[in-house]
Amino acid sequence: MKSALELAMEKANNITGGKSVKLDKEQKEKIAEVRSIGEAKIAEAKIMLDDKLANMTRKPGLFAEIEKIKEEYRTDIERVESDVERKVDKIRNRS
Repeated sequence: MKSALELAMEKANNITGGKSVKLDKEQKEKIAEVRSIGEAKIAEAKIMLDDKLANMTRKPGLFAEIEKIKEEYRTDIERVESDVERKVDKIRNRS
């Protein structure tokens, strides 16, 4: 049975065609910065969601509005994550 690391390495090799991508120091720093900014945006969105939900009272009929706010949050998170991955791929492919 293969470990999770071995499976991840196989998947990475399949994606890259077996080519190992060497990143220089500058690329690694840029990737770290992009991911850090993405994490900050996600944290900000979470804080805003919590604030919106805390300001709402639990009255009948608010369930739909709460679900709408949660869906907007999920959409924001997906957008941020997609943006981060796109930027990371762009940095990686500059080598």
